[in-house]
Amino acid sequence: MFSNKNSKDHTLGIAIVFLLIILFLVPSASAVKITNDLFGELVNTVDKLNVDPESPTINWTAKASMPTSRSDLYRGTMAIGDNIYVAGGWNKGSLDLVEVYNVSEDKWDTAAPLPSPGIDGAIQAVNGKLYIIGGNTNVGGDVDVWEYDPVTNNYTKKASFRGEYDPTTAVLDGKIYAFGGGNAQSGEKKVAQMYDPMNDTWTPIASHPLSRQYLTAEAVNGKIYTFGGNRKGNLTHEYDPITDNWTEKSSMHVMIDSPNSVVVNGKIFLAGGDNSKAVWMYDPLEDVWHGPLDYEIPTPRALAATAQVNGKIYVIGGCCPEVNSNANEEGTIEFPVALDTIPPLTSISGVTENSSYNNSVIVTLNATDNESGVNETLFIVNGGLTFTYTVPFVVNSSGRNNVTYWSTDKAGNIEPQKIVNFTIGIPLLNTIREIEKESLLLGESTNITIRITSNLIQALALQEFIPAGWNFTIISDDADDFNDKSHEWVWLNVTPGITITVIYSITAPPGASLGTYYINGTISNSSGVIAIVGEDNMITLDIFEYYRRLGSYPDKLETIDLLKAIDDWGSMTAPVGFARTVTYIELNALINEWATT
Repeated sequence: MFSNKNSKDHTLGIAIVFLLIILFLVPSASAVKITNDLFGELVNTVDKLNVDPESPTINWTAKASMPTSRSDLYRGTMAIGDNIYVAGGWNKGSLDLVEVYNVSEDKWDTAAPLPSPGIDGAIQAVNGKLYIIGGNTNVGGDVDVWEYDPVTNNYTKKASFRGEYDPTTAVLDGKIYAFGGGNAQSGEKKVAQMYDPMNDTWTPIASHPLSRQYLTAEAVNGKIYTFGGNRKGNLTHEYDPITDNWTEKSSMHVMIDSPNSVVVNGKIFLAGGDNSKAVWMYDPLEDVWHGPLDYEIPTPRALAATAQVNGKIYVIGGCCPEVNSNANEEGTIEFPVALDTIPPLTSISGVTENSSYNNSVIVTLNATDNESGVNETLFIVNGGLTFTYTVPFVVNSSGRNNVTYWSTDKAGNIEPQKIVNFTIGIPLLNTIREIEKESLLLGESTNITIRITSNLIQALALQEFIPAGWNFTIISDDADDFNDKSHEWVWLNVTPGITITVIYSITAPPGASLGTYYINGTISNSSGVIAIVGEDNMITLDIFEYYRRLGSYPDKLETIDLLKAIDDWGSMTAPVGFARTVTYIELNALINEWATT
């Protein structure tokens, strides 16, 4: 994959001479567009050639080194909570090793090894579980897919992927999209498929426009973007899952083989590739590439693992070029503050004005802001309480309904409220979740009740997705059977007019990260998923402890901690990791705690 060194040095020498001519003749070298392979190498070599004043700053910090040096790592969204799972790779042979980096503790641990050694496979996190795709030595045909559960530390075999062992993947709306891959024996492929983890099925989609290996992909604003790779690695393509069509977008100035990518604040960052230190940024909304940025990764690398946790970039392992690396570098990004006077724009799907529906509806809100970025999206159902939007929600009340929605941005602009009115007939299925305590302390438990009614005689299944690592205990149910591993209940014959009920308890781990956690659930019949469990789905974990830990003494609430809580409450700012601000009741409790400390 990498060029011959002597040939590259000779080419680079010619390129530098040409650059000196450009600098002599042209006042601003940054105005010169460099578009082919020769000059692509030049851009990666010369510092500060294309620094964009609108680009963010990135401060890189060396973190705890990965215990095992390796390259050709499984790539994708490999972070669950504060843990980054670095799987497989190459070091004198294919590896089955899985090492886990905890970003908050800056420590490494190990997980159960892969079912088989592998390189260059894909890894994606969906609903608290990891999906391992390919990475073995298959050349075409059926490629292994495994589901890893970090709670049980076990793997489960899933439906095989009909493609290559090394596709690039991206996650959008809970589905995994796989593209490309191949090798010298099979040739690069245009293969494109979509995997539904809930139903364990693969579905072919529109082929990728180019046959490519070693490309990367990311999902932003409901679209998927691919770039890099060993063929025309400067091209960018956008996939729209709604229309199942591809569109070519703006190209990079250079061709990059085996780049590493993450998404931060709606922007796509490419780090390294082709044994480079360069960092590039793509803005999907403006269809503009920025870079190379003036903030390189300290260690030049390709075929590394990258992850985004709490808005920070992590680049781990890789090769430089022939020597395997164990480097682990964290990039903290600061975006430039611009004057923003334009409010966000929020769209709604799932319902339309004055429409009628026979059953419950699933409402999705999508907000965009091209300046400072979206701060939060809010909604009200039927004039009730105001909620912060995080995931699609269900409206299932019979009769006339309405949803009011709007968004705010990070500059403080507030979008005018919009309202959509619609009617729901007598629902064929009604599901409600009630969470007894929606705010918990570390180690504390809460009961959760789910009630289901159906207007049809049918067999039904309920599946609940709880936060990874939380303890689960059944209290009571009237189901005919229960699967403890998947948290699924089955009823053989649901009678119309009869409410079926499940009550269970979950306990927050004592060492869990503070923040907001979500519980999602689905109802299925023989046709597949037919409804999402509505009402309560959010638990806030110890917002009191968050404020205690801000000061010099993390075991007590200091004055500066209380003042921060008051400021957040007054400005309606949610703490980092939380989906809502501190409430008035919680603020009073903090004031009382401070007064008696």
